[in-house]
Amino acid sequence: MIELHRDDAPQGPFISHMGERGFCINKIWYSGGIWMTGDMACDWLPPALENLTLNDLQPLFDQLPHIEMLLLGTGQNLIWPNGTMRRAMRDIGIGLEVMDSKAAARSWSFLRAEGRLVAAALYPHGA
Repeated sequence: MIELHRDDAPQGPFISHMGERGFCINKIWYSGGIWMTGDMACDWLPPALENLTLNDLQPLFDQLPHIEMLLLGTGQNLIWPNGTMRRAMRDIGIGLEVMDSKAAARSWSFLRAEGRLVAAALYPHGA
């Protein structure tokens, strides 16, 4: 299990632990994938990464309509989503940062501390 520590981070969801099958956010364990905005975290049952579409993320975008960037954590390894998904993100004007979920959890804290309008969709480490 990976343990993260919080220094001077803003209010909102903070990932303190990450395991094979989920995440601990603000002392609540989430099994499977998660979505996060600056105000909330919730369970997400992600499709296989190669099948990920913009529609799979629409409820997240509805929560934060003016998002500038999506952190997509792809589990234990960096795996690029399909080209259709990458183009769709570009076409709607949302930056897509793809990284393994551990790196995405660390980046989340940095970007939130900067006050950025960022959301995250993270696959569990065992994905």
